Amino acid sequence: MLLQNEIARYQFFGKKYNPDYTTDDGSYYRHMHVLRKIISEGGVWGDTITNTIKGDYGYRKYTLILPDSINSVPLDLANLEVAAFISESKSNIYTGHKAAIEIPKYTKTDLALEDVTEYHNTLKFETIKPKFKITNNSDAPVTTFDIKYSFYNTKTILNLYDEDYNFYDEYNEDNVLQKYDTLVAKADKYSGIINKGESIIFEFPEITRDDYKYSSFYITHASISNIYSNDLFLLDVDSTNNTTETTNLGLIDTVFSEIEFSFENADTSSNELLPAYIVFDKSLNPYFTLDKGYGGAKNTRTAVLFLLNSLYHLVSNPGYMLFGEIDCKDNPNKILTYYYAYSDGRQTGTSPRIVIDISKDFGKTWQRISDVFCKETGVVEDLKKVYVPVSDEYKQVKINLSEYAKENFIMRIGGIPGSNGNALWIDEISIKNAPEESIEENTNLSIYPNPTANILYINNDHLLGEEYKIYDMSGKMIINGINNTNEINVETLNTGTYSLKIKDSIFNFIKK
Repeated sequence: MLLQNEIARYQFFGKKYNPDYTTDDGSYYRHMHVLRKIISEGGVWGDTITNTIKGDYGYRKYTLILPDSINSVPLDLANLEVAAFISESKSNIYTGHKAAIEIPKYTKTDLALEDVTEYHNTLKFETIKPKFKITNNSDAPVTTFDIKYSFYNTKTILNLYDEDYNFYDEYNEDNVLQKYDTLVAKADKYSGIINKGESIIFEFPEITRDDYKYSSFYITHASISNIYSNDLFLLDVDSTNNTTETTNLGLIDTVFSEIEFSFENADTSSNELLPAYIVFDKSLNPYFTLDKGYGGAKNTRTAVLFLLNSLYHLVSNPGYMLFGEIDCKDNPNKILTYYYAYSDGRQTGTSPRIVIDISKDFGKTWQRISDVFCKETGVVEDLKKVYVPVSDEYKQVKINLSEYAKENFIMRIGGIPGSNGNALWIDEISIKNAPEESIEENTNLSIYPNPTANILYINNDHLLGEEYKIYDMSGKMIINGINNTNEINVETLNTGTYSLKIKDSIFNFIKK
């Protein structure tokens, strides 16, 4: 039997239960001793041994022509093994042996590919110059090789669960919807000499705004193959460094005056100027999805789902939806509204939060303008199932953006799971030009002075008698009470940044 080591692929809970066998970036599991092919002519049950008298010696020669890949997984020669064993009938195994594949010294190489492209440091897409470093890590000089480069632009990447929303169903890669276009594909051949330890830089033509199609993810992929030393074909003993893939986010330079996003067509939209898309956590693991039932707000079918159960290891780890760029120079009076539904599912966890951040420099810096601690809106009877709300269980949140709308900005809405729970849903996100009377009514809500050393003043009598809570930046409640005088004493707080929540309003302030 032909086996292969170091196949990096997805493994459900692989990082949790066997961290030593995850890749350096933690995204894949390193599968070892994977069966790739049956070598014996008799197939999986082997070849019959007819002479079994003590002292008999048997010799068999097997020839196998190795394909480049099996089931779309490349055969890495340096990580192949052959295993053989002897059994009685189809049960008892008496003896076995395993050996690594030997590659002749002067026909092997290790050519490494590294992406050294200078990508932009904001979320706005800008011209990039694809650039790759190729290093010869072996003894034999390399004179020619093929190099291929592709540039993809994805419309959306979503993780779709089954109809029952079972917490314990294992991840299925077939359920990951990825719609992308290959916008640029280039192939070239290098000719020259790269000696042991030397490197060269290989460049491809620039990728410009004309090549970039969607406001979303873009992926650059490169690979090297067909490596020669003069006329001698070289076997690369480490194919893991023969390819490179880099994923980035990019907003196209289009400004939106109003945005209405209900997620009804989020997985099929072909709009090249899509103003919103789903962003993953830092390790690019999707953990929110589209509902395929009727769990949306305002009697719609779809909504964004955040799975809160601690089994998913997402405690305090945010996932964001990104919007922009929003026109506030010409239309400064904006109102943001969204709906949420949440169930703890009798898990007794801390509640999730929904945060709103804006950025006026395309993601270099962010300013938090809202931080809502969600209240439970419904229950779920079967704890093994995900809470799917009915439409009227959703709670609406409305935020006046006029205080921040002095210039254009991009915005992200984040769901932050608590310590445990069942599910959080967000739906029907809209940014609209507000009526003048709405702006006049809401702009009176403010606190001062900010920063403050001892007293926070609230300048709106409609908040008298309302309960208030003060949280630190970790989400821990520090002070709570009733607003009887529109004056809140914060003298006992340590120096730092805090959030004051009163009724449906949230204000960030600094304690000096």
